[in-house]
Amino acid sequence: MVKAGAAICWMGDTSTLTKEGNDQTKGYSAYSMVHSGLRNALDYPDVAAIACPKPMLFFNGTRDGLYPFAGVEAAYARMRAVWESQGVEERLYCRFWDSPQEFNVVMQEDAFAWLDRNMK
Repeated sequence: MVKAGAAICWMGDTSTLTKEGNDQTKGYSAYSMVHSGLRNALDYPDVAAIACPKPMLFFNGTRDGLYPFAGVEAAYARMRAVWESQGVEERLYCRFWDSPQEFNVVMQEDAFAWLDRNMK
């Protein structure tokens, strides 16, 4: 049974990720678009919100060239609304780091401490 989940530098919304010039318009990570019709019904934060009410952690860098800040911010807000609607907003941990796309030691320590608290 899955008790909690974490996604590091992998969250955004489709409208931002598919703007001209973004990597997904160049074929990078486009595999996520191959599920016929999925994007017509669900966006990335919607898929992530299927995990609610379980604890979930999402980290993104404010200088991440692959996941633009505006799209991540919109995705976080969308997910937050779902966890709040179920009265479990404390189980969703979304954090921006002043970093590019990376999972540095400080981020790892924060994520592992969160996992330790939420895996009990």
